[in-house]
Amino acid sequence: PNLGADYMYTWTRRTFAVAIPITIAMAFWQLLKTAIQARGLTGVRRAAGGAVAATEASMVTLPILVGLTGAVDELRAVMVSLLGLDVEALSKQITDLFSFDTFQALAGISPGAALAAAAAMAIGFGLFCLLTVFFAIVLLFVMVLRGLYLQSVAVVTPVAYSGLAADETRAWPRTTLGWLMALLMAPLGIVIVLGIGFLG
Repeated sequence: PNLGADYMYTWTRRTFAVAIPITIAMAFWQLLKTAIQARGLTGVRRAAGGAVAATEASMVTLPILVGLTGAVDELRAVMVSLLGLDVEALSKQITDLFSFDTFQALAGISPGAALAAAAAMAIGFGLFCLLTVFFAIVLLFVMVLRGLYLQSVAVVTPVAYSGLAADETRAWPRTTLGWLMALLMAPLGIVIVLGIGFLG
């Protein structure tokens, strides 16, 4: 998406609209639970502190993640240009490996070796194709999620941060931010892995 000021204003407003009701509900849950346990003052402190922290975190997370997304995308573009990933060269290496000339060279040494090599290469090529299809599907799934990443942040982070207002749900932000950071860094990781494969 366009990560300009209009985007930031629109989605920050939506984030705020989602964050406040959920945080208030979780704070009331904390107050109700501590009132039943006769720990009213402790519950008020935890609920109020958690609600304030949740609201503030919900408001600053989107701008921070937008900035990080732009930085990671720029870094990925720089790495792609530095690595000089040449798909055609890799395709030629793979087709040369399974070419008729390879079998002719092996047959000239020993017909039995050519037959064994042909069987091994057929099995290897089949496994290579299966793994390629599997990882292509995984890569497609990751990139689709990455495309929806910033929109999902506006909905997911307020729910996660609202957990700060209650004791039982304080781990929500850590878990959610871990998944979001994994999605944020996924394209960069893919470029690094592909670059190592191409250069190797």
